[in-house]
Amino acid sequence: VWLYDRGTILYRGHARRGDLGTLRSAYLETTIYRNGLSGQGPGTAIGVPGKTGDAKYYYTQNMALHYLMTGDDRFRESAEDVAEAYDALWNPGYDGGDGFWTERHAGFGLLAYVWAMNVSDDQADQFRGLAEAAVAAYIDVQDSYPPGYDDPDARCFAHTDAAADEDFGFWGCSPWLSAILADGLDQFATDSDGPVADAARASLVKLGRVVARDGLDADGKPFYWMGVGDGNGAVDDYDEHWGESAYVVALAYYHDGSSDPELKQTAEDLAQGLADFGEVPHMRSFNWQCRSAVATSWFLSQ
Repeated sequence: VWLYDRGTILYRGHARRGDLGTLRSAYLETTIYRNGLSGQGPGTAIGVPGKTGDAKYYYTQNMALHYLMTGDDRFRESAEDVAEAYDALWNPGYDGGDGFWTERHAGFGLLAYVWAMNVSDDQADQFRGLAEAAVAAYIDVQDSYPPGYDDPDARCFAHTDAAADEDFGFWGCSPWLSAILADGLDQFATDSDGPVADAARASLVKLGRVVARDGLDADGKPFYWMGVGDGNGAVDDYDEHWGESAYVVALAYYHDGSSDPELKQTAEDLAQGLADFGEVPHMRSFNWQCRSAVATSWFLSQ
């Protein structure tokens, strides 16, 4: 069940609840994750059987939060190691082809660099450089694709379905995986300043606008995979991803100055959809719904 970043989820849960049980679980889950690591620096490997080459399971935020809560510098050092390993595994650029690229990998890469940067005692500049390079690459993807699409204000991180190992038959993006990249961009903007932070915020606004416009079916339910400006969308057979789209649209509302009533209404409708229809059929769906989407109400209240 800890193939997803449960340490972060539970530390965030403790911040909301303040109870000892959630704190204890956060401590244990993060310790389990760190105990499975082997190697150092770019050669660090996670302890998930069969997944050592899969970047999306390389997390630093859990260990950074653990270090901040405990002062145990072993977790700080491991966060640095895992961030270097992510850099060795993941190329943030995308060339418009079918080479592997997903918003989930993009998001966890950015989160890996930002959180290692936040706690590093001697490599912060290195990780900031990786974060800034990743943000630049992601914004380039957002501004460039799909071919021929020219709306400057509503854009996702579009790629071919084959690039995500899918077969939907059309270019697009994943609203729910985009929530992970949105989380990374928001965290980067929070911990940065100047034009690079402004660019990250503008990227979030564009993302939320296109999800609100193109990412929902006729009943207002988020698509599993959405086309961009072409009316295409793959219906989600489950009700596990309402919260992620609510979060993405709420981020856009907040970073646009909390002044767009249509964005706010769409985010509120999606949040209500989560309350009315949301399902948690297995542990992973709890993890992704509770990792970032729980912040939706905060962004809408500002």
